[in-house]
Amino acid sequence: MNAETTILYRPVGPKELALIAASGFREFPPRLPQQPIFYPVLNEEYARQIARDWNVKDSVAGYVTRFAMRSAFLNKYPTQKVGSSIHQELWIPAEDLAEMNRNIVGLIEVVAEFKDAQKPRWILKQKNILDEPADVLVCSANVNLLLTGGVGADLLARYGEEMQNALKKTLQTRSPHCAQRGEIIPYIGAEMPYRVVLNAVAIDGWYASSPEIITEAVRRAFRMAAEHNAKKVALTALATGFGRLTFAEFAQGVRPLLEEQFMPIEEVVICLLLDFEVVELARQLPEAEVVHDTIKPKLK
Repeated sequence: MNAETTILYRPVGPKELALIAASGFREFPPRLPQQPIFYPVLNEEYARQIARDWNVKDSVAGYVTRFAMRSAFLNKYPTQKVGSSIHQELWIPAEDLAEMNRNIVGLIEVVAEFKDAQKPRWILKQKNILDEPADVLVCSANVNLLLTGGVGADLLARYGEEMQNALKKTLQTRSPHCAQRGEIIPYIGAEMPYRVVLNAVAIDGWYASSPEIITEAVRRAFRMAAEHNAKKVALTALATGFGRLTFAEFAQGVRPLLEEQFMPIEEVVICLLLDFEVVELARQLPEAEVVHDTIKPKLK
């Protein structure tokens, strides 16, 4: 921005964005008869708020556009404060819109996009979790980060010692040499079929945990998985193996997360080895869907 131009923002829905694109991103479309005023806003935060909270609700998606205007044209439109200090906008009559478009300098840019986020689908399966394809694996870890049992031991047997060595190195500079309950230790390795393995420490040194610990640990893990653009996450029933939690307590821990969104995660699969474990967790977590993999017969 310089003295001759002013940067403005305009939150729009998909239909208005399509019309802007059709113009080569050079102008805004004419207002409808019931829209006598064009409302550009003066800061991006306000525009993001409208796009996220209003355009998404009305049109499934919202976008923030940014454009430069000749300041001389804007001088006749006083700033309107319609809320807090960030809620500042200009009120440009619809009949002035064509002239306004002629005073746009350069192209209209899309600087932010918001879409209606869907809550992940939660699935239960009787299966070795390492046989379930996923973008991210969330598995149980003890405070010593030793892969001595359960999924950790399976990972060690299948993929070698690289992750174990990395986890040991993580603790070398700590005093004491242990992880904290609730901590998530990520590991990325070329030998793994995952974008990242998230080692969730949901127990303390005495294998104690709680539903509240599960809630926070899984929420933290899902946010980390989302940072790696995971669409599918495989999740172990944390703290129910070597830990002391019942399936009812584990279900109590994950239930608050069923209503949360972790874009772009679309699917969470909890795998259990034994049929009765799936039955019990399904009883405690009826919101989840039990899926039985179809085994294709081998061709002779």
